[in-house]
This record gives sequence, structure tokens and C-alpha cells, in this order.
Amino acid sequence: MSRLRIHLEPVGAMRTELEVGRLQRARHRSRPLLTGCGSYRHGLATAETGPAGLWLGCRDAEDARQAAALARQALATLAPLHGLLGGRARDQVGVEGCGVRIESPFPPYLVHRILDSVKALPEDPETPDTVEFVEYSGPEAIAAFERGDLQATAPTCFEIARDCATDARFRPYQLEIFALLLIGPRLPDHRSIVRGRRLLCDRLAADPALAGTLTVAEAGDTPEPAERAAERKAELYYADFWPNVAIVQALGAGLGELNRTVRPHPVPLGELHSRTSTGAFDLALVLANGYAGPWLSMPLTLARSAALTQPATVLEPLRVALAEALAGPEDGPAWVAVTAAALRRVSAVPLGRLRGGSLVDPALPDHPPAYGCVLPLEHYAGGCHA
Repeated sequence: MSRLRIHLEPVGAMRTELEVGRLQRARHRSRPLLTGCGSYRHGLATAETGPAGLWLGCRDAEDARQAAALARQALATLAPLHGLLGGRARDQVGVEGCGVRIESPFPPYLVHRILDSVKALPEDPETPDTVEFVEYSGPEAIAAFERGDLQATAPTCFEIARDCATDARFRPYQLEIFALLLIGPRLPDHRSIVRGRRLLCDRLAADPALAGTLTVAEAGDTPEPAERAAERKAELYYADFWPNVAIVQALGAGLGELNRTVRPHPVPLGELHSRTSTGAFDLALVLANGYAGPWLSMPLTLARSAALTQPATVLEPLRVALAEALAGPEDGPAWVAVTAAALRRVSAVPLGRLRGGSLVDPALPDHPPAYGCVLPLEHYAGGCHA
């Protein structure tokens, strides 16, 4: 196969085509390293775990320098957790000939998950000369796939996961992407919304538009009784793409039962990030991809948020929970306690986990490319046309 054509989603309905192209290229080049894809084995390095961290074996010194730079970017997401744990030794990334040594106070499994796209060097002689990324909406991508113009669609196109889940060519993925309702710091009655988590999750579960797309989170909370005082109003910010629109509509119904009237406010993705990082919002729906792999994304996402937004004086329970989790196994029960401790300090309501998948050409191996999500495009011999 001399060429792979892989679908990318345009990011944000408000963006022009030129802006989308620039954003996609920037996103690819800033992601950690490179994912693997069955017999098509591309990448900058092989990864070997050790007691002190990871060793990345690269093809040559230039690849090692680039792998080190990308590793530093990816590991920077752990910086707030270093501070939370009391200024422990920082991650050390050093180039040694054709390899990269990563030493970290965090356990090797966590470092490896942060660099979860480290895979093997190219070996297969049928490595495609060119990987071409093309931008389509969900329906356009399905039509292009049927015409044979695409070999794979984007796994984060949840419209395809919704509409094509029964297709024999559809391959599901367990994506570490969570739907969170963030509650602004200036909302005086934010605890009533947090306590209404069960009601909000029930409304999501009952929405037929979200069936098969969102695995609703378990919620043990009871709804806050609606007050009879004057109705409270707030703006709910979200990025305007599927399935956010359906989630926002279901949330609006649930929040109404909590005596909270919301005005949906779609914004470009960049503005949403800006507002949520500065606190300039009442309510915001975000899709949060965590900072590690399965079962770690939610606790690490919430712990990082707490460390960035809360004073250290109130984070001692979270610090203890995180230290215990890091001292235990990757799938240990202590990580559940980290999530619980973080939620006591972060005004957020975990709504559920999104399920995604792709239409994939049957000629591709069982583990196909990750469709541009973590591909540094300049490493393909034939170049890239995104």
C-alpha cells in the first residue's frame, strides 16, 4: 500500500478551512510520539521500562533528540502533580547517543502511559510512502469511505460511532475521553449542582440521541431539592460539535429540575479552553482526555485540575490519596480514592465516558493507525498533505 488516506475532523464549526488545516498540523506535531499500527510499525523509538523510568531506543541521534523534546512536552502534564506531592524530584529526560533515558519519581507504568504512543521503529517493507490526512465531517467521511477514498475514519468522530456501530468494518475503541460539567468558581450555589449528579446522569442516560455513544457515569448522589425561590440562570459554554449538542440538551433538562435555567452558549474550541482555564464561565461542558491510559485518566485529570486551581492548604487529603495510589499497582483501588478526593475540591460533575471507533479498510491490520491523533507527520518518507 503506497498511500494511506486518513480522516481528520474539522475542529470547531466556527473555524475557516485554513484555520482548521493549521490547527490540525499543529496538533499532530505537538502530540507525544507516534502510535503503532499492527504490521505497519512506525515510530521514533522502542520503549523499555525499568525501575527508574524508561529507555527509548531510537534509530539515530536526530530521532533521539526529537523524541526527547516530545517526551519533555508530554511529561510536562505531570508538573502540577509534582507540586501537589511536595516538590518531589522532577522528571529527567536526557539524550544518550541514539537513545533517550527518562528518569522519574513516578512509577514506570505511569510514565509509560504518559508516553503511550511510543512504539516500534519501521520494519515492514510495505510501510506506506505517504500518509495523507483529509478533513471531513462525519457524514462526508462515511461517504468517502464507501467510495474507497479513505482507508480509515477518525476514532473521535462520535457521529460515526453512533451511526456505524453495527457495520462489519467498524472497529470500536476504548477512548480515554470523559464528559465533564465544570462549574464556575463564581457560581454561588455550585454545590447544589454537584449534589444533583445522579439526576443529571439519569437525564443523559434517558436521551436516545446519546445511546451507544456515552457510557454514563455511576452516580451515588441524590438530587438537590428544587428551591421555590426565583429561578436561577446561567450560561452553559460548549464546543459546538457532536455529541456536545445532545449532551447540553440533556443537561438543560436536568438542570431545569434543579431550578437552574441555562442558556446554551456554543463557542469555538479555543475560546472554551481559554474560559475554562481562567474561570470566565458559569457552566462549561468539556471533553477531558486524561494524562494516562485506561483507568487512570479520570483521577489524573481531576487531581491535576485541583492542583492548578486550589490552595495547597485544602489539598492534604488528595495528596495522601495520590501518594498511596502511586505507591501501589496500576489497577489498584487507591486510584478510586484519588478521584473521590479530587472531586471534593474540584467543582465538576463527571458525566460519563465517550465511546468511539472507526470505519477501517479490511485490508489494514487488526490494530490500524491511530488516524492522526498522535502522528508526527514529518516522519513519513513521502511527506504529508494535511
